[in-house]
Order: sequence, then structure tokens, then C-alpha cells
Amino acid sequence: MIAGHRQGRSGREAGLSLLQAMVFIAAAMMLAAAAMPLAFRVLELAERRELVRRMEALEDGLLAFYRDHRRLPTESEGLEALFTDPGTGDWRGPYVPLADRELVLRDPRGNELTWRRSGRAGVLASPAFPGITRTVDPAPVDLSFRRIAVRELRELKEAALAYRDDYGGLPDSVGDLVPARLGEDYALDPWGHPYAIDPDAGEIRSAGPDGETGTADDQVIALGVTGGVPAGGGGSGGGIPAPPTFVPTPPPLRATTAAEHDALARRYERAARQAQDGTPEGSERSGTLRGMYLYHLYRAIGLRIDIHVNP
Repeated sequence: MIAGHRQGRSGREAGLSLLQAMVFIAAAMMLAAAAMPLAFRVLELAERRELVRRMEALEDGLLAFYRDHRRLPTESEGLEALFTDPGTGDWRGPYVPLADRELVLRDPRGNELTWRRSGRAGVLASPAFPGITRTVDPAPVDLSFRRIAVRELRELKEAALAYRDDYGGLPDSVGDLVPARLGEDYALDPWGHPYAIDPDAGEIRSAGPDGETGTADDQVIALGVTGGVPAGGGGSGGGIPAPPTFVPTPPPLRATTAAEHDALARRYERAARQAQDGTPEGSERSGTLRGMYLYHLYRAIGLRIDIHVNP
């Protein structure tokens, strides 16, 4: 009797254990079913973050392309223009490391990213993530270009007024000032368009980012005077003028003139430092300004030597 009683009890315990296992399995399946959407959501969020990171890397490269070409790649050139020269003549890439090429040109699911132009800007998108796009707007680069244009317009104004002192009127074109009075860099604005001088209006103008004069994005500096070179006034009629004849500084004026050259040297030295904005264009402009600084510095030194040698 005792043995039979133990056997019956063991059977009931086995039955309860099986039932508990089934309940546990059912509960685990319910939890897994509830957790699956959350897991997919976490995975999707990770993919979205990775897609945004890749688009940011492409945006940096597209803006670097813009600095060199003053435009973003066309739709026909596509994103490949960041890695391969499309034959523009100004390409200095790759603008994104070649090692990242296959990574950044696709979304995390392996689909190729698309590039669509919208005016001066462009839009990056992914077919697998229609809710995620990134607009690449060159406005921040244009802002830095505007600062450069303002500096160059000031230098052109100074040269135009000096030209007026020499020839009795303002030049007909910026070509009268470049390169005889300023570096070649000043012939074109930061967007690659020629600066224009209007002696009748008394202003020098940059067409701005759109390259069209008379629009809202023009950069203009007023000269404060008007009028071109009078007939027979010695101007070159639109060409590059010959430099004024060198006249030795009279001894009584040497000290004053040396001080003036010192002041100009300091100003050009400051301008050369300010032009160093980390871009190739900035380096070139800084070199031109530094040349002007050295010219005035040496003139000041030469005048002071004359004062001591030929008092």
C-alpha cells in the first residue's frame, strides 16, 4: 500500500510539472511576440541613425565640391562626382575618403542613395526610408564667400581711387586695376564671376552666387565719386594701365612717406592673416596680400635708409 501510494503521488507531480512547462512556454511565446515589434523598432532606429550619419558625410563632401566648383554636382554627374573627376577642370577630390565610397553611397539596407537638385541646393534620399531626406544648402559656404567678396571689394575700391588720382577719373573696368595694381585673384569674385566697375554710378559690383547682376544677392561697394577718365587723361581705355612714372620722394617728405608705407604694410599684413580661412582660395589671396605687405614694408625700409644715407 505504501509503495502504491508513492507511485500515485509521483505521477501527479509529473503531471503538474508538464503543465507548468506548457504554461511557461506559452508565456515565453507571448512575451517574444510582444517583444518582436520592439526589437524591429530598435533595429530600424539604429538603421535610421546610420543613414543620417552617412548623409552627413556626403553633405560635407558636397559642400567641399561646391567650394571648388561654385556649384553642387548636377543630377547627371550624381554623387559619383565626389569620388571621380567628372571633367570639370576644378576637381580636387575625392571629397569623401575613397575607403568610405561603398559605405556612404548606400543606405544600411544596401539601396543606393539618390541625389536630386533643387535650385542651387540638392536633396539626398533613400528609397527604403522615404521619411528621411537631407537638403544640402550651400548657403553657409556662400556666407564665407560673401565675407571674402567684401574684403576684395574694399581693396578694389582703394585701387580704383588711386587710379583716379593718377588719371583724373575712375577706370572703365576692373581690368585696369588687375594685375597692375592688384593680384590676378581680384579679377574674379569668390563665385568665379568677374567684378564689374561702373564709373558713372561710382560703384564696384559682384554678381553674387547666382552670377546675375541686379539681383538681391549682389555685393556692391560705393566709391563715393563718379566719372571716368577724361579724354586725353592718360587712361588706357579699358586695358591695363602703365604704372605711374616713378618719382623719387623729396627729402622733406621721406619720413612722412615712410610712416604711410608702414601703416599700409600693417594693414596688408592683417588682411593677409584674415584671408587664411582654410581654403585654397584663401591661401592664394593671402599670398597676394602678403606680397602687397612686403612691397610697402620694403618701401618704408628704403626710405629710412635714404634718410640716414642721404640726409
